[in-house]
Amino acid sequence: MFFAKLLLLTISYLLSLLIFQRGLLLKRQVLRQQSNCTDVHANPACWIQHQYNRSIWLVIDALRYDFVAPLPYNAASSHFLGQMPLTSRLIVEQPEHTRLFHFIADAPTTTLQRLKALTTGTLPTFIEAGENFGGTEILEDNLVNQLVNQGKNVTFIGDDTWLSLLPKKFHRFFHAPSFDIKDLHTVDNLVLGKIYDEISRDDWSVLIAHTLGVDHCGHRYGLENFEMTAKLRQMDELVYNLTNLIDDDTVLFVMGDHGMTKSGDHGGDSALEMDAALFVFSNKLPDYSNINFDFTDTVNQIDFVPTLSLLLDIPIPFSNLGKLIPSLFSPNQLTQAMGINCMQIIRFVQTYINQEPSFKESLEWLIREFESESQDDYFRYEKVVDNVLSVLRGAWTKFDISMIRIGIFSFLECLLFNLLQYAHCMSAPKASLSVGVWVFRTGLLLLQISLLIGGTSDAVLISMLDLTLSASIFYHLIQLIFHVITVQFQISLIWPFLFALAQGLSYTSNSFIIYESDVVRFLLQTSLVIVLVNFVAQTRTQKKGTSRFMYLYRNNLLLILSCMVAVRSGKLFERCREEQVGCTETIMSLPLSTLPYDETKVLRFVFGAISLLLLNIWFNKAHKKSGSSTVPHYSSTAGLTEAIAWPVSCLIILHWLCDLVPINYDLLNMRTAQIVYVVMICHFITTTLFSASSVAFPAQFHMWTLVLGMILGDGFVVNLMLIVMTLTYIKPYFGKDLSTIAFLLTMVGSHGFFSFGHQASISMIPWQAAFVGIPGNFSLKFIPACTACL
Repeated sequence: MFFAKLLLLTISYLLSLLIFQRGLLLKRQVLRQQSNCTDVHANPACWIQHQYNRSIWLVIDALRYDFVAPLPYNAASSHFLGQMPLTSRLIVEQPEHTRLFHFIADAPTTTLQRLKALTTGTLPTFIEAGENFGGTEILEDNLVNQLVNQGKNVTFIGDDTWLSLLPKKFHRFFHAPSFDIKDLHTVDNLVLGKIYDEISRDDWSVLIAHTLGVDHCGHRYGLENFEMTAKLRQMDELVYNLTNLIDDDTVLFVMGDHGMTKSGDHGGDSALEMDAALFVFSNKLPDYSNINFDFTDTVNQIDFVPTLSLLLDIPIPFSNLGKLIPSLFSPNQLTQAMGINCMQIIRFVQTYINQEPSFKESLEWLIREFESESQDDYFRYEKVVDNVLSVLRGAWTKFDISMIRIGIFSFLECLLFNLLQYAHCMSAPKASLSVGVWVFRTGLLLLQISLLIGGTSDAVLISMLDLTLSASIFYHLIQLIFHVITVQFQISLIWPFLFALAQGLSYTSNSFIIYESDVVRFLLQTSLVIVLVNFVAQTRTQKKGTSRFMYLYRNNLLLILSCMVAVRSGKLFERCREEQVGCTETIMSLPLSTLPYDETKVLRFVFGAISLLLLNIWFNKAHKKSGSSTVPHYSSTAGLTEAIAWPVSCLIILHWLCDLVPINYDLLNMRTAQIVYVVMICHFITTTLFSASSVAFPAQFHMWTLVLGMILGDGFVVNLMLIVMTLTYIKPYFGKDLSTIAFLLTMVGSHGFFSFGHQASISMIPWQAAFVGIPGNFSLKFIPACTACL
């Protein structure tokens, strides 16, 4: 019966979460239609008379706008500002041949999503429904497909992500692995070694090159580092050389796929992450000097798609929502080009309405408004395009409130049912569910499954679920209140549930979500205060006055207070989300390689190394203290662990030392970590096979903790030591009840998540951890992904 209850609860929780995500996680229906030359009658051209025959498309990963923009007069340069002087000089001295734009990316600012937008012109959503879901290959109409369909050759050099997105599309390609953020040069050197030879060839129409050095430098060293200066200078020379090599029939686009934060990360939606650069160079850019036309210097990344399409005269990809960049088109073609762009988007809207009727109400008025006027006017076309984009942005960011509501109600109902069953188990451990309960819960599950399959179109189903869940919540709530009143709960067991409920309710507030680390730390510290109060209350009933009692009393009191201080000190190791106002990061929370080489960096390394050694000493003493003559194999297991732990600790310190010194010791850095992994695995296998589980687990926990310290880095090993000691010393004060212990482990785990430098945002993922002892071209990607999650 226990397993039947567990299965029932598991299915109920899963269904409630699936219903909730169905309403919360945004979706977009992928259309497989493709544009063709016959869609527009423009003989002898395809859609419009081309302005260029060829284009060079250079993507400099993470190229932020201010990296390229000329510095204001007398402005001070830095490691990343003013480090592309050749390109800046072109912008200032040759305005007739250059354009520089703020190239605004949509969130998430990850390379894969950005490349999809740059080739298809579509807006990102969390889930793309249809055949594009679950894979990396772009199945929608896109720029490369259109080029190939028109008989044009595309050559590619650089980041191998393109080959997974667009397999078998390139006439010629040269690629290198992109996953290793410690590798600043392999991909860039490949581009530099091949691009000049490719330019001299005449068998391509579009040459795509994608460098990664700037992005990897940001991840590894941050912005304020001489490596960033060197990398930007290298890219600056590349761009300048390309401008000197292209002919009048070629246009050069240099762009960043996203920006980066001050720490060199990206993935979120902050201004620094979204503000990339777009630099355009051509010997025959249109002249608008004598025309009164107010051009913007800010464009969306999806605007690149119709721009390149019409400049080369290929069909705009079917699902494109971008608006062409007007300053790149000749005045006599601008209105025609915008009209074609507008009609392509209207056609997409008409098709999308047929696929998704729920969008008909919000989009049909735009079609009627467009068709009601026949005036061939640039500003009319531009207004229609802007309106469509605005409506679709709103529609694709509109949550399904009915699904979200039922998901929340379902979860709350399941939680209350779970608590009620727990209360029954306390009074009658062998009690089983009645037939009526099984019938009700089975019917409820069937209704929830019907909602997942059919969606919210059935109003009767929505009403039935609302009524059923509300009645069940009310019933279970009354039952729980009755149990509390009749004191069927122990007071010592109530507060963990109340704290868990408080944390759950905190997720309903955006402010509490942003400052979740403070919420977790407050709840954990308050839990320790309750433990302290309980300890003081219990000591009042014991015999007092003896020196032995006072000694133990002071020691226990000091121990609990020390644990509270240790938890509070976790704030020193937390990193800041971009939304947190007034938040400052200490040097303990930053990767060692991003810090400037000075006495502060050396002191942090020394402090981390000493902390690791102290942690090892503490573990060895704990092994000896726990030893017993009743466990004959313990001494050999403890001796083996102690003998291995010291060399492992030295290897970890050597691993960190490679990040400390300014000289590149990447190979030694990787090999030391790999040796630690091998030793740890061998130790795990040996202790598992030849020791009792009660003996093997403490020894394995010792080794795993050291390995975790290596992955986290020298800055976090101090906090790791504090958390391990806090958990060890405070656990006895929480009693033996499993629910209370589970609450303690959950809170300490959540506190560790934030105090180890994590935050619940994509841009805060510690990518450096993915490459501790793991090469960037490692075939099993899930392994570095797991280390990054630590």
